Amino acid sequence: MKKVVLALALFVLAGGGTAVYLRGKLNQDWVAMTGMLRIKKGMPEWYFDREDPDQLRVASRLQRVYQLTDAKGSVLQSSDVYPALDDGSPVGAKPTWKIRRDERGYAYLIRSGVVYSNDRARDPYFVAIGRPLGRW
Repeated sequence: MKKVVLALALFVLAGGGTAVYLRGKLNQDWVAMTGMLRIKKGMPEWYFDREDPDQLRVASRLQRVYQLTDAKGSVLQSSDVYPALDDGSPVGAKPTWKIRRDERGYAYLIRSGVVYSNDRARDPYFVAIGRPLGRW
């Protein structure tokens, strides 16, 4: 039993607990993003009540570390932070997780994957969202 507790303590102290926690938070963010982001005829729009402080806070957090591209890789929307984190690798259809660093060395956990347009065409678009590691 002591070995298990020690191993768990070392895992958390090594930052593993933070990454696991942030993965859960990013999964929640992904669900929120799919409910707020609508793409029709190639035009993205965020739908939320701008008078509701909770919805405004969530939408602002989602757009802090964020990028949306079309199927050809053309950037449609991007946060100010994301370009410093983008390594140019294409986003695949399956959810991917990466740790990226900005020019100051700050690390971010990034989740990327595909979303589909809300119009009849159901075109694929690629989204990446993230949160800073070590501070949330």
